[in-house]
Amino acid sequence: MYRSHTCGELRISDVNKTVTLSGWVQRGKNPVAYLFYGQIAMYLILSFFTTWFSNPTTWFWLVLTWGIGWFVKNGGAHEGSHPCRRLWHKNQ
Repeated sequence: MYRSHTCGELRISDVNKTVTLSGWVQRGKNPVAYLFYGQIAMYLILSFFTTWFSNPTTWFWLVLTWGIGWFVKNGGAHEGSHPCRRLWHKNQ
C-alpha cells in the first residue's frame, strides 16, 4: 500500500490508528547556504558586468543601439527629412 490517506483526510478520530503517508519532507533552511549562494551570485554578476562594461566595443554598440532607437522613435527618415534631399528638391 502506497498510502492509506490523502492530504486532509486525517481527523481526530484517526488517533491511535496505523496510517501510511507519503509526500515531501520539508528540509530545514540553512541560512549559511543562502548567504554563500548569495555571495557567489553577486560575485558572478559583478564580475560579468564590470568586465562587459569596461569593453569599448560594448559601449559602441550600446550607443549605436540607443541612437537607432532615438531615430526610430522620433519619426525616422521620411520624405524631405535629409538635408541633401532638401537641397536636391530645391535645385529642381
